[in-house]
Amino acid sequence: MKPEEAFAAVRRQCLAKPDAVEDRPWDHLGWKVGGKLFCIGSENSATVTLKSTPEKQQALIQHPRIEVAAYVGRYG
Repeated sequence: MKPEEAFAAVRRQCLAKPDAVEDRPWDHLGWKVGGKLFCIGSENSATVTLKSTPEKQQALIQHPRIEVAAYVGRYG
């Protein structure tokens, strides 16, 4: 799958969430529910950042291509 196809798939998945809206914060494309950002990325990149619980994050980062974002703050 090409990066643009993967990004389009992420976009479709995000917009399929109830009440999800698309926004453009910080020159990136992001998706929000209830005014809160839950996913952000760039159409020109194969990288997206997603919100997760600390428990789920521990499982997710076991995958070699998933890492904790450097700027997630004190809550991870």
